[in-house]
Amino acid sequence: MNLKIEICESTPAGVYVTHMRAKQRSDKRNSSNLRFLIPRKTGEVSAADVLDLYLRQVKGDLGLYTGRLLWRGNGISFTKTPLEKNMVGEVPSDMATHLHINEPKKVYIP
Repeated sequence: MNLKIEICESTPAGVYVTHMRAKQRSDKRNSSNLRFLIPRKTGEVSAADVLDLYLRQVKGDLGLYTGRLLWRGNGISFTKTPLEKNMVGEVPSDMATHLHINEPKKVYIP
């Protein structure tokens, strides 16, 4: 729920996401940044391509370039209603539906 638009960096290799791990009271380790790559695949639609399309659409529909990453849509565009934590699991197929990708219920982000 703490993912932000500005932590996503699109590159030719894919989309880098930098996330600050939350420090928990029972956790003795220091909080640290976690950076991971969502890779692109040549010749096919990849999770990085879907994320790029989602980010462009959110920026266009909502005019947001910073702040919350996950927003709800109404089938036509995204709305300024934050995505609730119980709905996060539905994000990949909702994004695929909005982007008109075949068989959206089979889309997942590894």
